[in-house]
Amino acid sequence: MTEIPPKPTKQGREGLVLIGFCLFLFFRELTAVDLWASHEARAAQNAQSLIDSGQWMLPHLFDGTPEYQKPPGYYWLVALLGLINGSQVAIWCVRFPAALAALGTVFLLWNYLRDRLTPPAAFLIALILATSVHFTGMARVGRIDMPLTFFVTGLILQFRQHGSYCWGGLWVSLILIFKGPIGLVLVGSVVLACWIFRIPLVSWSRIILLTILGAIPPVMWFVAIHLQTQGEFTQTFFIYHHWQRASGGAEALEKHPLGWYIPLFFSRFLPYSPLVLLVLVRWKKENHPETSFGMVWLVSMFVILSLSRFKRADYLLPAYPGAALILAGPIQRWSDRFLSGSPESQRGFSRKFGWVVTSLFVVSFVGWTIFDRLVTFPKAQTHEVREFARIVRSWVPTGQEVVFFQTENHLLAYHLGAPIRTVVSKEELEQIRPEYLVMPEGVFVELAKKWPLERISGTQDFLTVRAYHPVVLARAKWE
Repeated sequence: MTEIPPKPTKQGREGLVLIGFCLFLFFRELTAVDLWASHEARAAQNAQSLIDSGQWMLPHLFDGTPEYQKPPGYYWLVALLGLINGSQVAIWCVRFPAALAALGTVFLLWNYLRDRLTPPAAFLIALILATSVHFTGMARVGRIDMPLTFFVTGLILQFRQHGSYCWGGLWVSLILIFKGPIGLVLVGSVVLACWIFRIPLVSWSRIILLTILGAIPPVMWFVAIHLQTQGEFTQTFFIYHHWQRASGGAEALEKHPLGWYIPLFFSRFLPYSPLVLLVLVRWKKENHPETSFGMVWLVSMFVILSLSRFKRADYLLPAYPGAALILAGPIQRWSDRFLSGSPESQRGFSRKFGWVVTSLFVVSFVGWTIFDRLVTFPKAQTHEVREFARIVRSWVPTGQEVVFFQTENHLLAYHLGAPIRTVVSKEELEQIRPEYLVMPEGVFVELAKKWPLERISGTQDFLTVRAYHPVVLARAKWE
């Protein structure tokens, strides 16, 4: 006799609706444009190098440069998807982990709240996180920031709940192997603030033990890479990309003022940031435990990120679940007012709630579709290099080295494929004397006055808009 599967519970249906909502919002058109955003093409190269070389300890760019900026967690994940894709890292392989992490973060927040708030309130707060403009946008960009947000959210909620050794240790390991110590610093700021403001968490002994257990596997990798690179990874990753960037000692990076994140949060957490700021202003009148928890989460991360001299808008992402939690108190009171009324008022509330959810979905979906057509697609077009890469490979066949002179174009390198050679000095260029080389358009104009160079093609030749950092393929006629 065939078993009839049980019908999903009400909470189960809410979970399915939430997943479906996020699938439409985060996973649509992942491959509509090329890997134009910062770090995407770099991630593609690093992941492809793992597959091609079979050496999974340390990723490399196609010019042989080892990846010291970040641990390999994200590149490992992209490479695994590349293996599924026939050992070829495609566009979707780079962006899929971010979209999946965004879905996971929204689901974690909803799962945490569904036993603490009324079902409509828990569901709505999860949708607020999903539909805040910066969160939605970064869900479709192949960067580490969204997976980090997922792992940080998972660990903070573990500390807030029962603190499972298995899950807690896993979150710690993932934070370290995907981002490094800065992820634990963000979590630590929330834990410390919760202790100061008496927000209940699991015991300190459990927090410390979970952190130590979870840190063991990543630390073993850090030690192995330190020895393999003779300390270069430690110097670059820990000293430069952590300490010097935060303290302002990295001269190549822009320094930002202390309050730089304040207007940024207001614009990036729209359309809900005015509500969040209103609740923060009235914090003395708010006594809901989840609102207090959200305030501690948002403000503590905001402070620790603001203390760093180097800032990026994407660094705010792990604070967004806390910002959504801040609205728990007002939304819960709104929900209670209707659900405690007569059956007629409850049915009216259900209709209104349905319209709210439907409106959020329609506005988000239509709004992002319009934004992509007016902003994302035109901006991505300025980075387009696929046709130019095909031309380059028609002159320099696959398998032969393409020389990049005084330029760093990760997207072009990704489409050309290995091997790539990056040359900075004119002395080195004269020593190797390549017949073909790729260089910035301005550098070509300058060198052509002194050296016998012939322009073959350029990225601008294939675009109707101004190319982003245009480069050309030149043929050198060495004596």
